[in-house]
Amino acid sequence: MREPGRPEEMINRYVRLLTATENITRGLGTLALLWSTVVLLGGFVSTLRIKEFWVLTGLSILMACRYNLISLLNSEHVRTLSNFLNPLFSS
Repeated sequence: MREPGRPEEMINRYVRLLTATENITRGLGTLALLWSTVVLLGGFVSTLRIKEFWVLTGLSILMACRYNLISLLNSEHVRTLSNFLNPLFSS
C-alpha cells in the first residue's frame, strides 16, 4: 500500500483537478459560442426552425454576457470600486 505523503498533496491534486475541469469547460463553452455564431451569422439560419433559432440566439447572448462579466469582474476598476465601497457597507 502507498504511504501517505505530505498532507497538502491531496489538496494539490484537488486543485489540479478543478483547474483542469474549469479549463475543459471553458474551452467547450468557447467552442459552443463559436459554433452558434457560425450558425447564426454563417447563413445556416434558413435551415433552423424558429424555436431553434431563438434558443440558439438566447444561449449565445447568455454565453457572451458571461464572458464579458467574468472579464469585468477580473478588471482593476471593479477591485478599486469594491475597495472604496467596503468601508461604507461594513458593520
